[in-house]
Amino acid sequence: MRSLTVAKPLAVPSAPAVAPEARNAPRWRMWRRLRRHRLALVGLAFLGLLILCALTADVISPYKPLDQAMNVRLKPPSAAHWLGTDDFGRDILTRILYGSRVSLQIGFVAVGIAGTLGIVLGMLAGYFGGWLDSVVMRCMDVLLAFPAVLLAVTIMALLGPSTTNVMIAIGIAYIPLFARVVRGTVLTIRPNEYVQAARAAGASELRMLTYHIAPGTIGPIIVQVSLALAYAILAEAALSFLGLGTQPPTPTWGSMLSFGREFIREAPWFTFFPGLAIFVTVLSLNLVGDGLSDALDPRLS
Repeated sequence: MRSLTVAKPLAVPSAPAVAPEARNAPRWRMWRRLRRHRLALVGLAFLGLLILCALTADVISPYKPLDQAMNVRLKPPSAAHWLGTDDFGRDILTRILYGSRVSLQIGFVAVGIAGTLGIVLGMLAGYFGGWLDSVVMRCMDVLLAFPAVLLAVTIMALLGPSTTNVMIAIGIAYIPLFARVVRGTVLTIRPNEYVQAARAAGASELRMLTYHIAPGTIGPIIVQVSLALAYAILAEAALSFLGLGTQPPTPTWGSMLSFGREFIREAPWFTFFPGLAIFVTVLSLNLVGDGLSDALDPRLS
């Protein structure tokens, strides 16, 4: 009698969470490199926390930033005032939280101004070359001849102290940072074969810049944005320290440093904590920029 053999069902392999080809995509490679950069992740986490605190300052702040209480002026850190009080009895923690709004707002807007103008000028100079390249880069050299803060101070002296003018002044001062980076990147992309093939196929200049040149500049631009944000926050603090930035009583980290220096012996917390906020924020931005620089480097595996 013939024995019947029951065929075993074929084992269906489980699908991987991420397809192998997807794992080799540029965004996945960038994320893997960034995850290996622990300090960059720490900086990114702090910046996320800082942005969250700035957005929710009205909710999480224990006091109002302009409330004065002269009976508790220059009090050291305590349970009632975690970071102490200033010369008008205002809570320093509250003013640091509200000051982060000003610093981040000025930083992002100023970098937006510098990035927009610098990217456009850098792409045009690098792509077309010739007299346009010479004119644009000589203008950038003139701006670079002045220290950024000194140039911003000069512009503020002409425009007058205000938050809007601070954004404009810092934005103009940092245009060369983006223009030079983008121009150098465009000069390395322009001789590539795919760019020459698109030109031979009759692509317009606008299409060449938009679809073939611009995508190659995204990596350096992202890194430059993170570094420029650090420079902008430092410049804003310096202008506010000199009395040329956002005017009192609006809290800013730079103005808190300026007012606290008169009491640095009797109330060192008045200047220490705003200075610490500036230091940690700028350090975090530099760590993120360093990590992004490694993650976006195509020469690294």
